[in-house]
Amino acid sequence: MTPRMARVLISLYPRRWRERYQEEFLHFLQEHPFRILTVLNVIGSALHQRFRAHGHSLSHSKTVFSLYSEGARRAIFFARYEASYAGSRVIEPEHLLLGILREAGKAAGSFLDEGAAQAISESVRAQLFVLKRNLFSGDLPLSQECKRILLNSSREAEQLKHNVGVEHLLLGILREENSKAAEILRQQGVEFNAMREKLLDSSRREPDRQ
Repeated sequence: MTPRMARVLISLYPRRWRERYQEEFLHFLQEHPFRILTVLNVIGSALHQRFRAHGHSLSHSKTVFSLYSEGARRAIFFARYEASYAGSRVIEPEHLLLGILREAGKAAGSFLDEGAAQAISESVRAQLFVLKRNLFSGDLPLSQECKRILLNSSREAEQLKHNVGVEHLLLGILREENSKAAEILRQQGVEFNAMREKLLDSSRREPDRQ
């Protein structure tokens, strides 16, 4: 998709949404080829966000994610879009993992092996590629696995006295051991205990981290 078309589509979103997600979503759209379904998907998403901006369901969302970092919130947003783009009716752990990798970007090296992020993304997309893509269907719900992942992520962050960040979302995925996302992470050498120890070390060096 051309930068001009991507910017036109992003302009349909509410101003406050654009302040948070514009640059990341711009790159996201430019990575995808121009398709009518993609355009309709984005338009539907923009309308949904405008609907939410007028107060529908917003107070509940703020309560649920009030202790999430901006990065974690963006990761969940991208997970929702990945699920919609793949044609899923719910947000699965694989979509959340893709959202985490997209949000983390180059910073993934701080908690993932340098070459692992790309391999993980390719492995997930290889499994999702065969799904039929549907039009945007509103605020896609979390699967039961994803709900448990977010709960575990919050618990991990609480124990480390952190706000929930993308690294805690990864820990949450790894705790959901039977999920495909956790399996893919383990195949790339990402293990729960090693990653948690790395975060503990980081927490000791930065005791006042928020």
